[in-house]
Amino acid sequence: MYYVLYIDVFFVENLVMDYFLLRTAVRLMRCSATHLRCLAAAAAGSALTCLAVIFIRKYLLLNTILVSVAVTALMVRFGCKIKDKKRFLQGFLCLYLAAFLIGALYRFLIRFAGEAGARGSLLWGAGTYAAVTLLLRIFGILRNRAGKYWKVVLCSGESRKEVKGLYDTGNGLWDATYRRPVSVIRYSLIKDLFSQEIQTELYAFCSWEEMKRPELLAPLHPHFVSFRGVGEAGGMLPALVLDSLYLENGNTSRVISHPVIAIDREHGSSPRSYQMILNPNLINS
Repeated sequence: MYYVLYIDVFFVENLVMDYFLLRTAVRLMRCSATHLRCLAAAAAGSALTCLAVIFIRKYLLLNTILVSVAVTALMVRFGCKIKDKKRFLQGFLCLYLAAFLIGALYRFLIRFAGEAGARGSLLWGAGTYAAVTLLLRIFGILRNRAGKYWKVVLCSGESRKEVKGLYDTGNGLWDATYRRPVSVIRYSLIKDLFSQEIQTELYAFCSWEEMKRPELLAPLHPHFVSFRGVGEAGGMLPALVLDSLYLENGNTSRVISHPVIAIDREHGSSPRSYQMILNPNLINS
């Protein structure tokens, strides 16, 4: 029993797949390698694979090591433009992950369509790469969307209040008095942190009304911060200083001491999406 191997078809098939694998690895690693660099590395990898099949096909173990390790390492080093050892190892693993994603789908399309040869390799290789690229883009969008929402725990004394915060790069509020970034929450949410007596005074403070017992708010350092919205003339927002603020998103967490929280009674956000607008400096600092 024997097989007929057309070396030109084998070269083109490996060239196409190696190129798409390198481009997928570049996207995963966020490298700066160009398309031409990836194409050159893929051509070199495909040529070495063909030489391995021609000259050392009898030595199965050696052939496997050469193709799977040496050629892959060469393509990662030059195709992905990686010099650092740690990133090289990451790129090596990313290339095998890309091979798993693209290879499985590619073989399925070849068997399903029944078209082989150089034309089939190019056609279904491009289709497979497009499908994987689309999946990676959707995954990136979902990951970025998930990164915008944070679990927020407001702390004042012994009281705790958990809300859903939005990471908003458009929130540039800054407290000139305490020199801290300012986040915004609705009165109906933050009032739950306090007793009924403090709630009454807080409501009066936020409504610009006279307070009967202002000393109750003294530990919260009530003051005003200026703001200017898009298409608005701007104004002043009442603000408090809480004991602490806990932020969590996946494996990332932050603890902010004495955060400044502005209270918005008129332009509250929808509870179906988020309940608090976070200042990006709380997370990026």
